[in-house]
Order: sequence, then structure tokens, then C-alpha cells
Amino acid sequence: MDLNEAINKALDGNAILFTGSGFSVGAVNKMGSGLPIGTKLRDLLAKECGIERTENELSAVADYYLTKSDKSADMLIDLLRQLYTLDNVSEEHKKIMKIKWKRVYTTNYDLIAEYAAKENNYYRTVTLSDKFDMNNIDNVCVHINGAISNLTKEKLKKDFKLTDRSYDAESLVGKPWFDFMERDFLSAGAIFVIGFSMRGDIDIRRIIARPQIKSKVIFISGPNTDVISKSILEKYAPVYTIGMKGLSAEIEKANKTYVPSALKSFEFSSFEYEYMSPLNTEVAKFEDLTSFYYMGIVNKRILQKDRTGEYKNIILREAVNIFMKDRMNYKVFLAVSNIGNGKSLLCELIRNELREADAHVFVLKRQTVEISNEIEYITKNYINKSVVVIIDDYYKYLDVLKLFYMFGNLDKVTFLLTARTSKLPTNYRKLMKALHINENDIKPLYLNRLGTEEVERMAYILHSNNMFAGIKNINSLGQIENFINNECNASISDLVLKLFDSSYIKKELNVLYKNALDELYSLRELTIASLASEVFNLSVSTNEIVKLLNIDIVWLQINDNELMSELFDTGVNRIKVRSSIVARKILWDVIPIEDLIQVLNKLLKSANRLYKNNNFYKEFMKAIISHNNFRHWNENSDDVKKVKDFYDGLRFIEFFANNNPFYWEQFALICIELKDYPTAKQCLKNAFAEADKINNFTPFHIETIYAHYLIDKTRNYLCKKREERYIDMTALLDAMDRLFKYYSHPEDDHHYVFKLVNMAVDVFKNNISYCSKRDISVFTEKMVYAQKKLEEFINNNESWYYAEIEKWKNNIELTIDESKRML
Repeated sequence: MDLNEAINKALDGNAILFTGSGFSVGAVNKMGSGLPIGTKLRDLLAKECGIERTENELSAVADYYLTKSDKSADMLIDLLRQLYTLDNVSEEHKKIMKIKWKRVYTTNYDLIAEYAAKENNYYRTVTLSDKFDMNNIDNVCVHINGAISNLTKEKLKKDFKLTDRSYDAESLVGKPWFDFMERDFLSAGAIFVIGFSMRGDIDIRRIIARPQIKSKVIFISGPNTDVISKSILEKYAPVYTIGMKGLSAEIEKANKTYVPSALKSFEFSSFEYEYMSPLNTEVAKFEDLTSFYYMGIVNKRILQKDRTGEYKNIILREAVNIFMKDRMNYKVFLAVSNIGNGKSLLCELIRNELREADAHVFVLKRQTVEISNEIEYITKNYINKSVVVIIDDYYKYLDVLKLFYMFGNLDKVTFLLTARTSKLPTNYRKLMKALHINENDIKPLYLNRLGTEEVERMAYILHSNNMFAGIKNINSLGQIENFINNECNASISDLVLKLFDSSYIKKELNVLYKNALDELYSLRELTIASLASEVFNLSVSTNEIVKLLNIDIVWLQINDNELMSELFDTGVNRIKVRSSIVARKILWDVIPIEDLIQVLNKLLKSANRLYKNNNFYKEFMKAIISHNNFRHWNENSDDVKKVKDFYDGLRFIEFFANNNPFYWEQFALICIELKDYPTAKQCLKNAFAEADKINNFTPFHIETIYAHYLIDKTRNYLCKKREERYIDMTALLDAMDRLFKYYSHPEDDHHYVFKLVNMAVDVFKNNISYCSKRDISVFTEKMVYAQKKLEEFINNNESWYYAEIEKWKNNIELTIDESKRML
């Protein structure tokens, strides 16, 4: 960020001011002297206690003042008020505060920003303990360490960062205003940091160190800044040693030539905007092809077309043609697949095709504080234009979709949304509710399996580029086609894993990650958590992970740890293995389950401290403990017992201990996997009990899992007791009733319901000869009812995503016929 560019951003009203102690230079207090900054307050308090010299921190001296001397809290508060209550500020302060900053943040106790701006703008004083309201965030100066204007004995213990007790009592992370600051920095055009050394305040350093943030930072330091202090700052962003006097002069100079433009382009921070933007012409390298086909990493160079307009390095999925042909006929195109089967690639391909279409494309990249303004701008300014909004993993952004509906004008807006198959149930109906659409407005796009022509094209590209060199006995085009169809089930993720397993890349990555596990403890934790985030789809960045794990990422970066640059891409703030397929492979094959569980426990305990003030952490904690995350390890009895112990230990974390039926549901599922039916039953009883404590809570999912427990227990018993030639139908009948008890609930997972219906039908069918005619008659009635509901489900778009539905339909029809024959 260049200084002149940053000043223009500020004059546009799109910059943030962050001030440290150096910003207080030149201000005068009520005692007629300058404000004590740096070590001066420490030395002053020490002298008040009769101590001439000390090397201790300010917090230790303040504690001594209050506990060991004859001073009192009231005396300390009076002294601080005299020292930090303003009588006047400098002209430089006033000139800098003439700018209409988006917001001001400060580590200072004084009210210099508010005082200096009172003639031009009014800034409301806010501290981290003040209530956060997203509708009341304008014209504020946020005091991170407390403000002198509202200092009391209670705030001295908590808010006012002065004593050891106050520093220990409250963490910055998790405070709504502090967490908002990070999102605010992400959306700002420029960030001016004045008089802040970056030596302390690790939470603040972490935020400024984020690549997406530090690229917008300007440091303003005094002319006498020493070389070492300047070099520390320069690790983060450009440093201008011009002081406030120099900055105010530069602002005045820029103001003379600054002309606000009515045609000024709107700046998007949440969305990436494109309109008929040609792709830079770059020839794809062999490393781009190996990265894609061996690891699933998409580089834009492989999206280049040849002179005939054909893709030469990748296949054009049929789903792209469907979208381009029908995009004006549907409100939503919903692309669904299992992990690693091409959702991200589909989005890139469609973006690429839209470069030649008259369409304004908005790709959601992150959710910043400006997202509401951006959506309002899109819906108002593109009302008569063709608009495509692309959102990957849409179920994480249902609130964003609601904003599009709220602002209206959606006639020409087409949404391209993606989701993992496991996340589709229930969220499908939430999607319709968010946009107020019906099923006929949604066009499904299937990505799990390649079509015949797609396989042929894929085989040709792989053969042409010699991608099968590492796999024995596969040389011809036909052999590659057969391999993709038979060995890989026509699945991209299976193909990538096969190629990855055959490549030198696997060996190199395995060594890399094994080295990471032997490295610094913090780097090991960061690596494991980043892999888990990718595979479990937790949507947390590297910076959010280091915040939760309390890792000093800045220290790791400054000390140039060799593995840091190998493992993490600071440009995108995430692990370098951007392929979820390969991340899953490493998590399964390299990371010991014990290490994974240890890191997950640490993440959960940290999030547990934050969830009360931030709903994100509630969803984050629920996402971690989803039973689906651990299904791979269920194949190993020793590992699944460790997973069960992990769930068992969650009882002692506050978030899971009270009013959280979801936890008990997931715990029950792992117990069912282990055939520990008594514990599963107790978990389900606990889930019902916790659900009863929540107003208007409908336990539809608990009932479904209870049915799962009944069916699995019955099936397991019959497998062990076949010689008794008897089946007790009570449990199966109870299960069928529970499956449809809350079937009409808008969030009920109908796919899971019919999966369990099929299980129950199988148990009944395999043991029908042992049933009485009465039992056959009663269960047949249940099946006929289930068949009717299944037919309704098949007629809904939601069922289109599940290939097994037709098999379940046939199974229930044949079993009903068999039952009638026996009756």
C-alpha cells in the first residue's frame, strides 16, 4: 500500500485509523503536561510507591501500587483521570481527525481521537465490554484497553488493561467489538496504524499480520524511530517515519487536489466482481497438470482454451453446458457432490464461460462487515442486467441468501450454489425458505459421476499428457477409460486418489507432514487443525485456527521456520494442500487419531470460551463433532473406541453439557457403530431430556436416531440368535412409527429416514419366515405408508441427488409383494 493511495482511500471514506501510544504525543492533560506514554506511567506509579527505579512491567507495578503500598483503587483512579483527561490536543491531531474515518480503534486510555474530531465529526467512545449492535457501528472509537472516561473500580479489574488481574481476567478474542475489528480491517480500503510498536498485544499483531489485511496497512512512526523498531514493523507493512506532523501535511496536500467522483467505482470486499473479463493468456505448465490430476488443485492456467475454443487440459463438465443453456430459466442451480468431485472446478469453469457472456458475476469470497451494503448495491444497481451470484458451500451462507431476498429485485439474478452431498438434507429446504422459492426454481447439477463422453475426454487428456506413467499395465486409451469406469467408479475424487497414490508427490507430502509432526508443537497443532478444517469443512482460516490454539503465528513467520513456507500459503491464509481430497488422504494415513483428537479437544475448549458472544463458534463446535467426520476410523475397532472416548469427554465442556441435544445425538451414533446399545439408549434419553428444556424444540432428529438404534440393535441380535427362529417385531414397528412421527417438519432429513426404512425392510424381509401373520400384516401396513411417502419424496427435486433412492423403492415394493403372498 502506497501512502498517497492510502490517503485517497481515507478521503473516500474507506479507511480505518488504528492508534497506539505514539498517537498521544503532543496532547496536553488537565495537569498541563504531556500524557505519559511508554514506560513513563510505570515509572510514575513506582515513584508514587517510593520506588525510584524498576524494570518490571506496568501491570506488575500497578498491582504493587494497589496491594503492597498504602495506596487505594480510588487514589489510582483519581491519578489516572488527572493524567489522561485532556485539556488540549495538537493541530496535527485535529487535521488527521478531519478525515471521516470508517472507524477508529485505539490501545490508548485517552480520548484524543474523540476530542480532536469534535469540531468535524462526533465519535462515540466504546470499550470491549460495551454491548455490540451491528446496527450501531458508525462513528465509534473503540478503546481496546479501556477508556479513561468511564473508569470505575469494577472496570479497573476487568476492562482497563493496567494490572495483571485485568490482563488475565479478559481475553481480547471473543469480545464482539474486537472480533468485529478483524472483519472491519478485512473490508477496509486502507488501514493507518499510528504510533503502535507491534511488540506487545499478540492478538492485535495476529490480525495485522493476516495477508489480506497487512497488504492494506500503512505504519506511521516518528522521525526518530530506531532502526530495529522500524525493521520489526517492516516485516508487516510499509513504514513512513514522518510522524503525525508529516502525515497531516500529506493529508492537507492531497486534500487540495482531491475531487470526490460521482462515478467512483464501488469497492467489493465480500464479493469478487467480474464482467466479461478475459482470462490472462498463460500456457499451462506440466506442473499445473500434475497438481490438478494428482492433487485436485485448480490453477487458472489449466482453464485455457485452444484456438478452436476447446479446453485442452481439462474436460468441460456437462453441468456447465446445462447451466449456460438454462441459466435464464431457473433461479438456482444447485451443484452437489461428495468431497473432491469437482464443485470448485465447476464454479471456475462457469466463471470462465461467462467471460464471453453479457453477465455480471459476483463470487462470494468472504463475509465481511460490508456484505449487507454490497448486496443492497448489487440488487439496486444491476436491476435490469443479467447477474450470476456464485456461492460455494451455500449452507454456510443462508443469511447472505436471505439478504438477497430482503433487498429484492431478483428477477434477473441467477444463483450458482454448491454443497457436499452430506450437507444437502434439511439445508435444501432452508435454501427454499431463505430465497422464498419453490422446488421448480431449482435445477440440480450432478457431479459425483462422470458421464460417458466425459470419461472419454478425460481419458484422452490423461493419455496425451502421459499421466498414467506410474500405474502398471495401463497404456492405451481404452485401458485408461476402463480404469476410470471400473477402478474409479467414474469419480474424479477416486481417480485423483489413484493417481496420487501412484505418484512421487504422495511420498514427498507424507515426508513433509511427518516432519511437521516432529517439529515445533505449535506447528504440529496448526498443521493438524488446518487439515481437519479442510476435510471436515469447518470454514476456518489459518488465522482463526492460530487464534483458537493460541499459537504465535507471527513468531513462526518472523523466525522463518522452514516448514511454515512449505505447508502454508500466506497469500490465501490456508494450508498449501488446497485439495480437500489430498488433505483427507493425509489426515487418514499420516496423522495419528490420538493427535487429531488432542487438537480437536483444544479447539473445542477455546471455542467454548467464545460461543456466548459469537454464534459462529456454536456452529463451529457442532461441525467438529458431526458423526460423519469420523466414519473413516469406524473401520478400525481400536480407533473407533478412541473416537467414542473423545465424545465421552465432551460432557465436561460447558457448551455440550447443557441444552445441547445435538451432542447426545452424535454420541449415540458412535455408540451404535460400536454396538454399545445400552450407552446409545442412555445418550438418546439424555438428548430427549435436553430437548425438553428448549422452548419450541421439536426432537425430529432424535426420533430418527432412536429408530436407527432400534433397527440396528434388532438386526445385530438376529444375526447372533438365528437358531431361535423368532423375531420380536415390537422394536421394528416402534422404529417405523418414530421415523414418520415428525416427517412433516420442514428440517427433517428425509433421505436419512428412507435409508433407515430400507434397513428395517431388509431386517423384516430376511426374517419374514419367522414372523406371525399378524406381525406380517401390521408391518406391511407400515411399509405401504412408507411407500406412499417415498413416492412423494421421489417426486421432489431433493430426491434427484440420491442414486440409491430407486433401489430402496424397488426393495420396499418387492417386500410388500412378498408379504402379501405369505398372507
